[in-house]
Amino acid sequence: MKIITSIMAIAFVAFAIVSCGPNAEQLAKQAEQDSIKKADSIELATLKMNEQLRADSLANAQVAAQAAEKAKQDSLAMAEKIKAELKKEAPVNYTESSFYGRWFTKINDPSMGGGVIEVYWKEDKTTDIKFVYDNGQVYKTSSKWKYKHPYYEEVFPDGSIGKASIKWINTDKFKLTIKENQDTENYSGITRIFERKR
Repeated sequence: MKIITSIMAIAFVAFAIVSCGPNAEQLAKQAEQDSIKKADSIELATLKMNEQLRADSLANAQVAAQAAEKAKQDSLAMAEKIKAELKKEAPVNYTESSFYGRWFTKINDPSMGGGVIEVYWKEDKTTDIKFVYDNGQVYKTSSKWKYKHPYYEEVFPDGSIGKASIKWINTDKFKLTIKENQDTENYSGITRIFERKR
């Protein structure tokens, strides 16, 4: 009888243990829920990772754009610097030899009116001068001359003296301002732009 009672007690305990634990359906549901949670966790992690990658990509693109803009600005600044350097010309030391050759200037004289003066400056420090006026008159003369920047002086065959100041525009062009000549009262201050004849 004791044996039967012991067997029954063991069976009861086993039944109680089995009946207290989850059954197969519950285990399946639990496994499904765990699987869903795991999938949700993976999806969330993937979303976060993609979001981070997108943010990193945008940040890298912005850095690249800033670098490209800086490179562009640096390039423009360098181009402007080079252009400015190219514009700089070595200063020209204008001397008497700067005049050598044939030159001309348009005139509007107080006494004779409009016309052109042609001057041939020679290395022997003499000139041949030709005045051609719009009214058809032509007048020729010559002079002995000297120049020390910016002052020019010449002496004509009749002994009269001409004095002027010279402002060089470039090697082929200068502005002459009359200071004194045969008719200083009417000519002083008159300017003439001479250009080299080619």
